[in-house]
Amino acid sequence: MPSVDVVLPLPFHTPFTYLVPDHLVPLLRPGARVLVPFRSRRVVGFVWGPGRGDLPAARLKTVLALLEREPLVPPDVQRLCRWIADYYFAPPGEALALAVPAKALKPIDPPVAPTAEGLARSDEGPALLKQLAAHKTLPLSFVQSDADRFAQAEELLAGGLATIGTPGGRLKAGTGVFALPQDVP
Repeated sequence: MPSVDVVLPLPFHTPFTYLVPDHLVPLLRPGARVLVPFRSRRVVGFVWGPGRGDLPAARLKTVLALLEREPLVPPDVQRLCRWIADYYFAPPGEALALAVPAKALKPIDPPVAPTAEGLARSDEGPALLKQLAAHKTLPLSFVQSDADRFAQAEELLAGGLATIGTPGGRLKAGTGVFALPQDVP
């Protein structure tokens, strides 16, 4: 199984190497947010680059979920964060954490849910659609953990029969979006 280096928004100066299921390898690019196990919890990290091949696979944990299709951190911002980490001898995960909204660092496992059309077609659809109809939602990490289930989910999402939600995705009352006035230099 291939591996990838992941930086976490924690005070560690070296990335952690995680195994990647074969079906997720083509989708993982530097700057992508991933959900990974770390000690006794789950944390959000960022793909930093290809994994080190010198580590025994038996000692590595596996990436639980890829949280977006496109990397959240664009290449130019990644270069800036790498420079910040090198120049200021800062942990790279903390440098990257400065470049994204704080909400993007919360460890979530988004639910995959059937749409109304998906529920209507659940008797004739693939096994994953039947599971979604029975359970109402399934965690993204569960859906991405198996190649067949992942392929079925891709088909369901493309066909509008399922959707990926964001738990706690609504802003609290009184939470605003702040921007600088146009005349500020």
